[in-house]
Amino acid sequence: MADQAQLKNEAINTIASVSTLLRRAIGAALPVAPEQYMTVAIPGTVIDLEDYDQGGSFVYDVRKHAVPPTAVRQAEARLVDGMMPVAEIMIGNTGKSVARSYSRSLDALVPRKATLSGGGIRSPGDKGYDDAWNFLSAKGPDGYSIVETYRDKQIAWGWERSKWDEARTQAEKDAERKYPPTSGSDYIGKQKQEIADWNKTHYYRFKTAVQSAWMDWVVNGQKYNVDYNFGFIDIDSIMGRVESSKESLRNSTIPDADGANEVYGVSLTPARWATYCKRKAEGWYDRNGKYTLGQIDAEIARLEGLLKSYDNVEIAVKGGSDRKYPVQKALQPSRKVEETQADVDKEIATLYDAQGSLSGARWNLEHGKPEDKEKFQKVIEDSQKRVGEQQKKLQDKQQAHDSNRENWNAYNLATLQDGAEKQVDGWLSSTKLKINTQLKALKDLRATKANGNPPTVPVITGAVAPKDDKDTKTALGTNVAPIGAEFANPIFGIKPSATTAPPGTATLAGGTGSQPTQSAEDADPWTTVTFSYSASDLKKVASESSWGMKVGGSVGYGLWSVGGSYAHDESKKDMQQDMATCDVSVSFSALAVNINRPWLYGELFSDVDLELPENVKLSPGPLSLKKMIKEQKIDDIVGYSQFPAYPTSFIVAADTTIEFNGSTQHIEEHFSSHSNSGNLSVGYGPWSVNSSFHEAASQQSVQMHSTATGCKITFGAPQVIAWVSQILPALPRPPGINPLTQGAELPVPK
Repeated sequence: MADQAQLKNEAINTIASVSTLLRRAIGAALPVAPEQYMTVAIPGTVIDLEDYDQGGSFVYDVRKHAVPPTAVRQAEARLVDGMMPVAEIMIGNTGKSVARSYSRSLDALVPRKATLSGGGIRSPGDKGYDDAWNFLSAKGPDGYSIVETYRDKQIAWGWERSKWDEARTQAEKDAERKYPPTSGSDYIGKQKQEIADWNKTHYYRFKTAVQSAWMDWVVNGQKYNVDYNFGFIDIDSIMGRVESSKESLRNSTIPDADGANEVYGVSLTPARWATYCKRKAEGWYDRNGKYTLGQIDAEIARLEGLLKSYDNVEIAVKGGSDRKYPVQKALQPSRKVEETQADVDKEIATLYDAQGSLSGARWNLEHGKPEDKEKFQKVIEDSQKRVGEQQKKLQDKQQAHDSNRENWNAYNLATLQDGAEKQVDGWLSSTKLKINTQLKALKDLRATKANGNPPTVPVITGAVAPKDDKDTKTALGTNVAPIGAEFANPIFGIKPSATTAPPGTATLAGGTGSQPTQSAEDADPWTTVTFSYSASDLKKVASESSWGMKVGGSVGYGLWSVGGSYAHDESKKDMQQDMATCDVSVSFSALAVNINRPWLYGELFSDVDLELPENVKLSPGPLSLKKMIKEQKIDDIVGYSQFPAYPTSFIVAADTTIEFNGSTQHIEEHFSSHSNSGNLSVGYGPWSVNSSFHEAASQQSVQMHSTATGCKITFGAPQVIAWVSQILPALPRPPGINPLTQGAELPVPK
């Protein structure tokens, strides 16, 4: 137990160190605002890349769907609804919902005491209050109060607006019916043009009706006068904005797929983010294929070992009288099958005779003389006894015969008698032929793949080092050229030339290392992130206390997941030792996806007219919260656990390559031993994947490649590895706050 606990602690330190270096690299490439913070999520969330039409979650064909399908909206809402902890590194899941936490925080907002007048709350007797009450209670010439008229005008305006919305929705449905997908490849464009034409025809009619109702509400319903005076009566009128947010939240609900729950709609930008991820994954498969040279070699070794085992058993069973397998010098059963069958036949004949005697005695009893009845009855009893005894003898002989026959079958099979040797010989020959056929195909594949995937060495493009001894944030590392760096940026429109590809780069199921052609549209959203560090950097970062980390749930640690058997797997220990002495280079493509929640009114928390009740805390403010994270003031952070921040974007990593330079024997051995059999669970920092080579080879999205200086692991599955959260302003607000000053607790510099 002590060894396992120590191993887990070391793995957690590795996670913290790698993730800290990763945060710095992402922050350099994609800086976050001062009022935001970034959390590295461990393990990362692997993106489902199946098409919506095939049961997938995020990817859909925009040519078939003018708006995102409901199932996609549900999946996106679930993906971004998780609250991030107040930490730079998250292991596991907090289990908290953004929507529910936001709703509870809205309930905590109350009007600020600025609504006080003359030292107390406005109430009857106050001139402003009484004047407002009299105005709102007054009746017009029609006998209705001003508030009743206001209500009717407001309802009339809402009705005109709803008729416009209803007509617009119907126009969209009519356009979809008029131009279904079967009407041509440009049916989406036709639908949009049909809707545009409808807007040109009907826009002003509905716009005029809505505007007229609005003017009627403003003038005849005295909208602004009522709103102004109502503010004197209801000190909570500022809460109307809070209620509007709650109403928007309710209107944004989408029933979940199971119908038992609800999710809250969001809008992700870029809208085609999942399609970009899928194209990245497809490019990874084009370059790497579905298997590596190491996997082919491991499979060849496995089949060659199996073939040798078949050769050995063939020699053992073809030894003639000296046969050694499967049984040596087996003794024959004591009696032949024919002999025990004869015993059965004899007892059957005897049973026939006894039953015949019994039938005769019964005939005589029924048709004989009355005075002989007692004699015939005695004969029947004797015959019945004889039949019973004979039935028992026949049963015993039959069981003995069945047992003898089974013994002979087992003997013949064990000693390969009665044609069994010929059958076994045919089976051995057939199986060996299958293995040899598989081996030839594998060796041909290996030759072709090796021709297009030569060994590689790290290509150094630069280096990074601390400026001086006081610089503890910069890792000592070497920059190496990432995959695809040899190609010009796609924005220039220069396509990779087929003539520049190495020999043997024809398209194969296993991939041959060819570079896929990308368009500028595909490449634009992605940012290449690279960073490197030495083994000493990991130890140095692990010894620092400047990172905040929250551990929750059951998770994996280090390069390989830690389970109950972790401490008993010596290969994992050896592999971690290899990793501890390696220099590491990491490169990946990053995509920042922004989260827009139409129902989340973030400005409410900056509204100086809103405050919190006593002893209720939401946020200490950006600067204070970041300081708490840096100094790991857990007790202070716990006091602001309700809704101090909310995620506004997430970072997707694709085309990830982690290269280890140094002694990597145990890393390669462990990967090789698991990649072709059973489930392979791989993780490093936030990157993780579970796959099975035999069960789902087409879905395997992690590979290990040997290099001239070590090995590299590549992840093909795009994963969400980090989240950026917006920190709320200080709530409760600090004393003496200036409403015109942004930045809660600090004054504006002079």
